[in-house]
Amino acid sequence: MLAEDYPSGQTTGVELNRSLAGGGDSQEAIAIAIAASKDWNEFRRHGDARKTPAEVREARRTIVGAWFRSLGVEDAAETVSKYGRERFDQLIQIAGRYDRFAPAPAPAPKKNLDIGEMWWAQTDYWAASSPIGTLAYFDSNAGGVNFVGQLDWDDGDLIITQLGLRATFGLGTDRLPAPGTYWSRPPSTLMGDITGFTGMSWPGFGDQWAKCWLNSSQTVRNKTGQILAQGAGSVRPVFLEDDGSYAVASLPGRLPLQDVSFDIVPGEVITITVEATFDIQLEGTSTIRFGNLGGLVPAFVRIPQWTLTPA
Repeated sequence: MLAEDYPSGQTTGVELNRSLAGGGDSQEAIAIAIAASKDWNEFRRHGDARKTPAEVREARRTIVGAWFRSLGVEDAAETVSKYGRERFDQLIQIAGRYDRFAPAPAPAPKKNLDIGEMWWAQTDYWAASSPIGTLAYFDSNAGGVNFVGQLDWDDGDLIITQLGLRATFGLGTDRLPAPGTYWSRPPSTLMGDITGFTGMSWPGFGDQWAKCWLNSSQTVRNKTGQILAQGAGSVRPVFLEDDGSYAVASLPGRLPLQDVSFDIVPGEVITITVEATFDIQLEGTSTIRFGNLGGLVPAFVRIPQWTLTPA
């Protein structure tokens, strides 16, 4: 019975000691098997090729001694007396090959598909207000926020307002990748239309103005709140500043968001906040609408989970 006959230390320890104890399933044999299986794992760990010959011999003596004790004996002579020469030779044969053992292969790391993945924590959203108003609501089936409705203005003064969302994601210590520099590239889905109108000028009303900017950002923080990286981007779906103007713009498919890189430090929790806002300016007789005219197809923004990638 040679050590390489067994695919794992646990099997070797159990089978070897059941054989040495008589091969039965008695309580004694089972106790011996359990004790020796633990010693076998130690035996394999001590087979590190970096050890000196003297260290290897000392490790062997330690393990052989532990085996003897697990069999209820103190030394080789008592082992022969209790179990017979053949089984004793079996033990020595395995122990004697210790110097020529290749190091035990490191156990394959458990494949964890969640390593480095930013998990969603919460999404906050808000709607702008006007005489008609804009509705914003979270679509739990699609995992995103719907914006539907319109903002109307009919005044010579400029109004500046905003609607948007803020999604927070976290990376705990149990899912941290190896230390190093990583990229954060949040994915996103943006669908639907934004429509702008301006009316005709009347005496004393001044400019007719309907403008909307889509601004986005991501901010990476550690557990103390320190900012490790920031990125932003902006597009302008609607920009009307003439009388009697009309424009329909489709959302760009994904956020205009700059990728950022930062360093992963062992034991340091990471939080990433992704924000998307629609910043609106209205003046005179003007309107900004989200979704189609009937409100059946809203403007939709979704930011799913993603995995950090090595830089």
